[in-house]
Amino acid sequence: MLERDSDFHSSLKVAEHLKIKTSTLRKYSILLENYGYVISRDYANNRIYTLEDVKMLEDLQSLRERFTLAEAAQLLLKDYQNKIEENGLDDLIDRITELEEKYDDLEAKYEVVLKRLANISKYLTSDR
Repeated sequence: MLERDSDFHSSLKVAEHLKIKTSTLRKYSILLENYGYVISRDYANNRIYTLEDVKMLEDLQSLRERFTLAEAAQLLLKDYQNKIEENGLDDLIDRITELEEKYDDLEAKYEVVLKRLANISKYLTSDR
């Protein structure tokens, strides 16, 4: 089961949740991306999935029983695009702002860690 309090989930966790292989998840993800859906990536360029992404993949799986994967992806993304247009870009802008704030927070923490490492390095290389 995926943790609801986590913003992003790894490919392995999502594949386990969907009961598919990671290679199948990659295939589904590439298909959605080829139709314009955006899945976030981490610092190492690995896909990381939101709960919204997982819902999209669950829907893709369920539609797969009645449509080809390409048809299912097109249907889902058409619906997804309609929802974005209905809600305006406000939700998207809010999410981008939230992610930018988290990025800034992580960047600040990274700077603190770098300073601490520099101090430790100075201490270890100084004449004691």
